Amino acid sequence: MDQNEIVQKLAKRHEGEEVRYTTCYQNGCWDAVCILKCRTKDGKITAIEPDDSINAGMGRENVGDDAVRAGMLQARPCVQGHAWKKSLDDPDRILYPMRRKGKKGESADFERVSWDEALDTIAAQIKEVIERFGPHSILHLDSFWDRCFFPFAPYLHAGVGAWGENSAPAQATAEYRHLGYDVGKMFSGKGYIGEVGFEAPDLFNSKLIILWGMDPLVSWYGYVAYYLKLAREKGIPIILIDPRYTTSAEVLADQWIPIRPGTDMAMMLAMAQVLFEENLYDADYVAEHVEPEGFAQFRAYVMGGEDGVCRNPEWAEGICAVPAETIRDIARLYGATKPTHLQLQYSVSKRHGGEYVASMVMLLQSMTGNIDVAGGCESGICIWTPERMPVPEPEFGQQPGDYEAPICLNHNKLADAILMRKDMESGALSEEEYRAAIGCPPESPVPNIQMLIGLNNFANGIPDTNKCIRALKETHFSWGWLWNKKQQTMDAYDIVLPAPVHMFESTDEYLLGQNRFMQGPGGMHNYFMYAQKVVDPPGEIRSVDWVWSALASRLGIADRYCPRLKNVPWNEWDARVDDIYHEAYDKWYADYRLAMENLGAEIKPWDEFLEMPIVRIPIEVPFHAFMDYQWADRNPYENTKSGKIEFVSQTLVESNGKDTRFGGYMDPMPRWELAYMPDGKPLDSFYDKKAERYPLVLTTAVSMFRQQSCNDKNPLLNDCYEHAVWINPADAAKRNIEKSDMVRIFNHKGEMRLPVYITQRMSPGTVLVYHGRWYEGGREKTSLMPEGVDYAGSTNVMTDDVHLPHAVGVNIKHGLVQVEKLVEGERR
Repeated sequence: MDQNEIVQKLAKRHEGEEVRYTTCYQNGCWDAVCILKCRTKDGKITAIEPDDSINAGMGRENVGDDAVRAGMLQARPCVQGHAWKKSLDDPDRILYPMRRKGKKGESADFERVSWDEALDTIAAQIKEVIERFGPHSILHLDSFWDRCFFPFAPYLHAGVGAWGENSAPAQATAEYRHLGYDVGKMFSGKGYIGEVGFEAPDLFNSKLIILWGMDPLVSWYGYVAYYLKLAREKGIPIILIDPRYTTSAEVLADQWIPIRPGTDMAMMLAMAQVLFEENLYDADYVAEHVEPEGFAQFRAYVMGGEDGVCRNPEWAEGICAVPAETIRDIARLYGATKPTHLQLQYSVSKRHGGEYVASMVMLLQSMTGNIDVAGGCESGICIWTPERMPVPEPEFGQQPGDYEAPICLNHNKLADAILMRKDMESGALSEEEYRAAIGCPPESPVPNIQMLIGLNNFANGIPDTNKCIRALKETHFSWGWLWNKKQQTMDAYDIVLPAPVHMFESTDEYLLGQNRFMQGPGGMHNYFMYAQKVVDPPGEIRSVDWVWSALASRLGIADRYCPRLKNVPWNEWDARVDDIYHEAYDKWYADYRLAMENLGAEIKPWDEFLEMPIVRIPIEVPFHAFMDYQWADRNPYENTKSGKIEFVSQTLVESNGKDTRFGGYMDPMPRWELAYMPDGKPLDSFYDKKAERYPLVLTTAVSMFRQQSCNDKNPLLNDCYEHAVWINPADAAKRNIEKSDMVRIFNHKGEMRLPVYITQRMSPGTVLVYHGRWYEGGREKTSLMPEGVDYAGSTNVMTDDVHLPHAVGVNIKHGLVQVEKLVEGERR
């Protein structure tokens, strides 16, 4: 067969195909809105290809430095994006509405029901819960960052919201305390400016890049990871600090510094000590932007003037196991090199005392004048940057309501909010104690959560899985969408609705209410796309938005909630929604065509736009933290008490934390010794008393094989690796564990059984189990594991949500464990 025959044969495979473009952006992607080119035939996806909206046909985009700096590059998906096809075709997908048979907590059996039965039941239960338990009894599980995601709350005068979230509450707390930046207000759009992210091309302005606990090639998908590679190629030095020798350490780092998990604060304080001792901090910047009394107090603590203990590299070496010489060298390099992009990943702060580490890295960047300059980094949440162009806005006609749901709890304190409510009602717990335990702000009513509404596998996603499942089963009535029968949250629902994979199978909104005109990520905010529906969902699966509209009609609020889509039958839904998007684009085209062309974009009418629904413009100057304040000639730190960066938070000095939503004492200044702990040591660290029984620190990094827990059952990804517990050879030898042995991993919260992977990529005393695996119990139930010992390796059965004197609401991703070799009779 000659070359032409081969080409013709391959071409025939694509005859009759249609092409649609979408993005698989969701929680876990962080800084990526990757563009997927999807080929379909006979109602099925035949292939998922990379972005070809620019630089088509290039394996590597050799387009010149100017185009790279302008961000004129493809938005290519990672391996997970390409693998989604197999998840759509999963044989365990839920295809129709189901209702629980029997009592919740006793029966896990479900029966198929019609859509009318399911929706009538849900509507009736919404009414009943409000009537029986009051307006503060309904919580949508997506509620966080000072928002209520129950869409009917404004019209039914019912529902509660939550503050905090799963990824960066420690960073958000630190930003608020020291910089005056309120992510809740920014996120709610209440006239707040002060974006703290950066665009990827700004990395080229850095003279030094330090990645602390960050594995961007695995956990920070999209442009930033790629531009870090390019920065390395340009000769910008990169230092990576992490207990694991990660993929990023191998590919990106000029130097890898292993560190004991949970001891980052000690190393940071020692770096500050060197900056003070050798006068390497930016005195001019500090004089202009830093509140002086707090800075002096911090300096006294670091240098030993407060208590006689100098936090120098020698002091830190005994804590974090990083040689004093190494700490001193990196501090000198850091102090002498400007600008430095020092970025702390959320993993470092998702542990007890993590909010102090998040604070400390911001103070280091402030000391050195790197926090708000090109090539620097604020090192808080770091993912939002301003819009660069107008984007079409579909108008669904939704009317404002006359009720604003109160913020009644911290997002990660849901289980306690449900389980501890009975103790408060019985008098065993005071209302003040209950509020403090769940993060209920003083000005808010106390919640009585009796209905939970979910859009994800919630029971698998927060610490202490056993407690979470127990709490979910305590509610009067709960319901939600799931897409796979093996998702643990199903056991807690009374009605289960079949979920579309919205990126491909519906016209639904994306994460956090983002419509289908998806803007590029914070790291490259120079494009938008129309995320098209690619294929129809299987079975009786219907759009989430259609379900809400049908419920609104049953509850008599459709005229206000969805007037333009009121009573639209399912078979007409997609066409009507598409008409609204078409209308929005036409208006945008008429209003902004000339302006967009002046920005360098090529704008086409709707029908032509749909053939390649991406609009991109070149970046002239990449954004860096607080750049919008500088554009407006405003002080970035105007919202602190002093109007300056506060090394000692005046808000906490005045309130002590107790009369705030945090509900308990918080140190106004980051310290290694935690004043709110009896012995000053953080929980779940090498210095916790539990380490005598559980001497290994468990880390639960995200992997390249899942987006959080999505794609967990995808064979294209699962067949690439074996889910195992990673352990250092020295720790394995102590336990007589050999290659591929089955082991028992356990602590005071839970137990799992997995094969072992022995590797020097792990620091001694540290083990790894990748986050996101779906919990699998049922076979061997114990008092510790009432739902069954986990044979899948879901890390949240091992993590703790123990309440400190304050409720920052960090989604704890570390813990202390023991690992033992299983004898033959204990294996699967």
